[in-house]
Amino acid sequence: MSFFPHFFFIRRKSKTTNNSFLPFSSFHPPSSSTSETTIITSWVGFSIAMAHRATAAGDVLLMPSRFEPCGLNQLYALNYGTVPLVHAVGGLRDTVVPYDPFAKPDGAGNGWLFDRADGGALRDAASHALRTYGDFRESFDALARRGMEAAPERDWGAAAEAYENVLNEAKYVW
Repeated sequence: MSFFPHFFFIRRKSKTTNNSFLPFSSFHPPSSSTSETTIITSWVGFSIAMAHRATAAGDVLLMPSRFEPCGLNQLYALNYGTVPLVHAVGGLRDTVVPYDPFAKPDGAGNGWLFDRADGGALRDAASHALRTYGDFRESFDALARRGMEAAPERDWGAAAEAYENVLNEAKYVW
């Protein structure tokens, strides 16, 4: 079986930053009002290391899965401080808590979800994410920090211990 995912992402990069790790890039010169260059990148292939690098390099991870029984990519993204924007199915719904900008002091939640698998719902969620990123950067940064700070709650050791406790309790029920 061959598996060739496509990674596409847009990010802002300083003119002085080395972009040599990017396999294919389209560079757009900075506008007169900023010293940043927009980089549009795509890559075709499969590499676990590249997938982690792309996830860690991004600000937002888009995961519009129609079916996702568990989902590890959103967990990796949270650990890296990349905010997930996901279709609310399966494990994605279980692990991504909707962002609430009105909760005090810095909002609540760890990402954005959209309920319907259609372009309008995705567009609305992406619009909220981009607006928060562009107009409320402190709130966006707090959102990314919350994802990273919750990493111990996603520790496999704790999950394994809880599973072992359930098995130990069950063996005495017979």
